[in-house]
Amino acid sequence: MDFENLQGILAEMFSVEEDEITMETDFYADLYADSLDMLEVWYVLEEEYDLNDIDRAKISDFRTVGQIVDYIR
Repeated sequence: MDFENLQGILAEMFSVEEDEITMETDFYADLYADSLDMLEVWYVLEEEYDLNDIDRAKISDFRTVGQIVDYIR
């Protein structure tokens, strides 16, 4: 997974500058995401990275961008 590509995707989704997205960015506290936003993130990641085995039930376990990156790697 290319972090810079993910950074661009998330910046566009959440209408923020790319440099505001770091590995420590908290989806809920920093990006004001809700559960529907997180589902959208998951769907975009599945499409962008051709991931078919992502466990959507785990989505509520992730708070930071880094946690998602680590899970997918």
